[in-house]
Parts: sequence; structure tokens; C-alpha cells
Amino acid sequence: MKFSIIIPAHNEADVIGLTLDSLVQQSLKPYQVIVVNDNSSDHTSRIVNQFTKKNSWISIIENKSSNLHLPGSVSYTHLTLPTIYSV
Repeated sequence: MKFSIIIPAHNEADVIGLTLDSLVQQSLKPYQVIVVNDNSSDHTSRIVNQFTKKNSWISIIENKSSNLHLPGSVSYTHLTLPTIYSV
């Protein structure tokens, strides 16, 4: 089964490492994980990039368009699966 996970993140340095580590430890790994870093001013980006270096199925999108926290505002064009379901 192939599935993707999109994680919106705005100043999540305290928890993003735990979140990604949990996904890395799963026996059934997602096809891809995309972290949308929404203009964070903390170390969210640095932490995610550490995971992307070791796990090719994890990627990051840097959204620096505004200071407004809009985690769902990025398009799904970065996903490689044919069908996207958004809840």
C-alpha cells in the first residue's frame, strides 16, 4: 500500500523531530512524507533537513510567503501518488 503524509509545520521544533522519528520507526512506512514548513522562525527546518538526509522518502517544502500561519495553503503538486485525498 502506498500512502503519503503531509505535515504542516509552523514553529514546531519542539515536536517535529519526535513526529518524524515515530514515522521512521514504523514497520509500514509511508511512500513519502512532506513537511510544509510555514515560515517558521525556530529550528523546524534544520531538524526536518536532518531527517531528509537519512530518509529519501521525507522531504520539506519551505513556504516563506508571509508571516500568516496557513498550513493548508500549499498545493499538492509535490506529491507523486496519482490520487490525493484531503480531509
